Amino acid sequence: MNGPTILLYLVKIIGILLATIGLQISVTPPHPPPGKSDEAPSTSWEVVVKQRAGPVVIKLICWLAAIIEVTLISAQALGHETLAKCVLKMLGVYPHNDFGSGNQSSFELPLLYWSSAVLYPSPVFVLGASLAIVGGCIRYRCYRELGRLFTFEMSIMKEHRLIVSGPYAFVRHPAYTGLLCTLTGIVLIYSASGSWFVEYCALSSPLGLAIATCYLAITVTYMIGLLKRIPREDEALEDRFGPEWRSWAKRVPYRLLWGIY
Repeated sequence: MNGPTILLYLVKIIGILLATIGLQISVTPPHPPPGKSDEAPSTSWEVVVKQRAGPVVIKLICWLAAIIEVTLISAQALGHETLAKCVLKMLGVYPHNDFGSGNQSSFELPLLYWSSAVLYPSPVFVLGASLAIVGGCIRYRCYRELGRLFTFEMSIMKEHRLIVSGPYAFVRHPAYTGLLCTLTGIVLIYSASGSWFVEYCALSSPLGLAIATCYLAITVTYMIGLLKRIPREDEALEDRFGPEWRSWAKRVPYRLLWGIY
């Protein structure tokens, strides 16, 4: 195995792990929920956004997917076909040629498994991993910038201050930008060519379908809730800080994406 090949293995494995860490940071509350007196009125979707079970499920799903992906890449890198077969059989996932023909008794890994598709990071993978990692960094920076003021629940605390520095100097809701980047990046990673989801028709297995359905259902409802919360959050901050907020909103007119929205 030559140096460039080893480097590509490592790039993909490190990309998967860093992206999953970015997801872990993005959906882990940095502080406990605020008291009832500090909660601000929001939308009917708030019950979806502030519940804590969804993020836990997302983290479990993403770490499971990452472990499977890294294991299969490592099996190929080491030429350990038995390990790959064992993992795929436990998942109830079969290669294209066997699953498509309904022949699960002669479980032979296809040539595709031992090709560059599984090992090498595709452009879609690189984009997805980059989004997830950058999103996690943005989210972490927002946690640090707001400190104790950052909660997953919509709240205006007694000691609340209007934070206009760091990421908040570019868009008004950068934490949501970071979360959107991370959640989207994870989808791109596992929908890219070479991932076990794509190469082994994972959606055709009960476990693969359950993983994809749970992840998409939770993330879509979560993001809808956050997008609906943004206008209410702006209203609450304007009510609290008045001219100070309006001056900031004039300097920073974009909510999520600089120059776009």
